[in-house]
Amino acid sequence: MNGLTNCQENALARIWMAQDSLPADLTAWNISDDLIVLRDCGMIDMQTDMSHTLAFVQRLLPGGREHYQNVRRERKGFAHLRDSADELIGRLVSDCDRDGGDIPPECYEDRLSDYQALSRKGLIKVMWADDKPYHVQITDMGREYVEGDFPLEAAVKIENNPTFNNVNYGPSAMSRSSATAETSTTVTLGMTIQALIDMDIEDSLKEEAEAALKELDGTAKSKDKTGFAEKLERAASIAKSASTLAGVMLPFFQAAIQNLLS
Repeated sequence: MNGLTNCQENALARIWMAQDSLPADLTAWNISDDLIVLRDCGMIDMQTDMSHTLAFVQRLLPGGREHYQNVRRERKGFAHLRDSADELIGRLVSDCDRDGGDIPPECYEDRLSDYQALSRKGLIKVMWADDKPYHVQITDMGREYVEGDFPLEAAVKIENNPTFNNVNYGPSAMSRSSATAETSTTVTLGMTIQALIDMDIEDSLKEEAEAALKELDGTAKSKDKTGFAEKLERAASIAKSASTLAGVMLPFFQAAIQNLLS
C-alpha cells in the first residue's frame, strides 16, 4: 500500500507498536529483509550485518511515522480499528503472502481481543476453540483493507460546502474545492506529491506546488483554521496556473478539509 508491500507495511506497523522498547534487537522477528527496505526508504534507523540477518532497530524516523499515519487515516475510512488490531490483520495477510496463500495464517493466542475486533468488522472468519482462535480465514474485505483496495462507497467523503467558524475562504478556493466533494476519495500528501513529481511541468512549478501542499497539510493537522484559510488560497492560486495541476491538487484540498474538521 502506498509503495510498500503487505509484508513491508506490516513490518512498519510492528515497529510502530514496539516504539517504547526501541532500540532493540529484532532479529528474532525473522523479517530482516522487510526492515532493511524500510531503512533504505528512510523510515527507520537500523543496523544490520553483512549477511543482512541481524536487525537492530534504533528508532522510527519521521518518514516512517508519516507513512504509517497516512495509511491508518486511509484505512479508518474503510474500517475503524485500534492500532493493535490493524497490526494483526496486516500480520495475518503477510503470513499468507510469505506462505504463498496455501495455508491458513498462524494463530496468535495472546491477541484474543484483536481477533474479536477483526471478526466483528468482517475482516476475518474465525473458528473458536476454548475461546481461542483455532482456525482463521482472511475474508476478501480483510485483504482489501490491508491492500487499500477500498470500495468507492466506503471511502471517506467531504460534506458539500463545509462551514468554518469565522473563516471566509472566498470563491476562488471553495467553489472549486466543493464542486467534486461528493465523489472524492481520501488522498494523502505523499500520493499527491508523487503525482506532482510524475507530471510534465516545470520543476519550479512542481516545487512551488509541493511547498504549498505541505503548508496546507501542516495547518490542517494543527487545526489552525485561520492559517488553513490562507494556505488554501495560496495553494488554489497555484492550482489554477495549470489545468493539469488542478486535477492533482484539488482532491488533496478536500482531504485536507476533512482532516481539519475531524
